[in-house]
Amino acid sequence: MIIDRKTGKSVHIGDTLIRKDYKGFKHKYEVMDIIPRGVWVRKLTQGDRWVYLSMTLASLQLDEVMK
Repeated sequence: MIIDRKTGKSVHIGDTLIRKDYKGFKHKYEVMDIIPRGVWVRKLTQGDRWVYLSMTLASLQLDEVMK
């Protein structure tokens, strides 16, 4: 199970996250799939285009919790 550090809620496929980059700009991420050691997301860029990325859980401020 994947948990959002900011809200404490579980994250599922199709959920949307708003995160700031290292410069402080907010970006919208949509979770497409949960893969080993990370998540497959699509990121909305400033030009209203989607970029597909494989990201680690830590980079999106997510934690994996074992039941």
